[in-house]
Amino acid sequence: MKKWIKIFTISIRNTVILFFILEIFLHFLFQYNDENRFHKNVDFKIASGAYQDIDPEIIKEMYDELHRLDTEWAPYIYYKLKEFDEKYHHINANGIRKTVNFNQKNRASAFKVFCFGGSTLFGTGTREQHTIPSRLSHYIHQNFPKKNIEITNFGCHGYTRSIENIQLQREILKNNIPDLVIFYDGVNEVISAFENNEADLPASSFNRRKEFRISNYYGRKISMLYSSSNIKRLVTYLQKKVFKTKPMQVSDPENLSTQIALQHIRSFEITKALGKQYNFKVYNFLQPMIFLDKPLTKPEKIMAKDNSHFRSLYINTYRDILKQTELRKDSTFTDISSIFIEDTNTIYTDFCHIAERGNDSIAKKIFSYITPSIAKGNESKTTNIQTETLQSFQ
Repeated sequence: MKKWIKIFTISIRNTVILFFILEIFLHFLFQYNDENRFHKNVDFKIASGAYQDIDPEIIKEMYDELHRLDTEWAPYIYYKLKEFDEKYHHINANGIRKTVNFNQKNRASAFKVFCFGGSTLFGTGTREQHTIPSRLSHYIHQNFPKKNIEITNFGCHGYTRSIENIQLQREILKNNIPDLVIFYDGVNEVISAFENNEADLPASSFNRRKEFRISNYYGRKISMLYSSSNIKRLVTYLQKKVFKTKPMQVSDPENLSTQIALQHIRSFEITKALGKQYNFKVYNFLQPMIFLDKPLTKPEKIMAKDNSHFRSLYINTYRDILKQTELRKDSTFTDISSIFIEDTNTIYTDFCHIAERGNDSIAKKIFSYITPSIAKGNESKTTNIQTETLQSFQ
């Protein structure tokens, strides 16, 4: 009996040792492969023509910084960006990327504009002065140079509209009340639904389910250890290459796209109610993505093909959003998804992210819709401040 126990113990020990040796070897192998693929991808973006008149070395340096950005846990919203301070990316302790505010004169009395969205609003693949919020600030300054306006970029990779609503509520709870709120969404809501096979969940919720109370169950610990290992990654890779496994598919795409559209409308209703209660204006913009009507360049066709498994769900979802009667009557909603319909140049850097010239066009379009609110913004802000001041003395 002791002999068999000893044999079993040695076998377990050798298996564990082999597991860790293989895991470490695969770690360095995949790391090398990932770095090589990353640099090839950046070279492809440069060659695509999306970045006109920008030194390729600047683009490489910018993407290198982007590659090193990290996230950390944050209450209610799962995660936020970690503090980061380099040449093209300045992230403060609250996970907010710097916006070039041309009109900010006095922060205490500034007309506050909050911008919410995912990585496209954050400005993935763009320098700080060329994000949508920064370009919006440029157009505001160009047309209203004397106004005191502060724009905040709350955009973050993977954020969906539900998370953005929570972000807004959290700011209100801190008594940081905006005067105007911009939501720029559409892409992440579809990606999240595709990943989770359910509408209106944060990105990667399926992973959070696996992690829940993991310390209480050894089975979950082992399962999580394996599912997050490089060995699992190797197995998945072999399944795709050798056994030709199909990409992940949603079970009922037609129903899912309808659910995404309905949840989008409900999110609008929540922010409209908050705007009415706290006296701020809300604008909702449906963002463009590569599967719509734009005449695609050769590099853009490659980008679209690489992400073709998303295509039908995106097209169906945007169709279902735009056919909703409630939205056609909603003055806070604007569809700018076809903004590049006549642009024959390379705009996209992948299936949803847009280079700096495209951001400028979007900011200009957004500005054209919010102009009336900006025009009377500081006057109403001054009136509100005076009223609050008088009330404080009563």
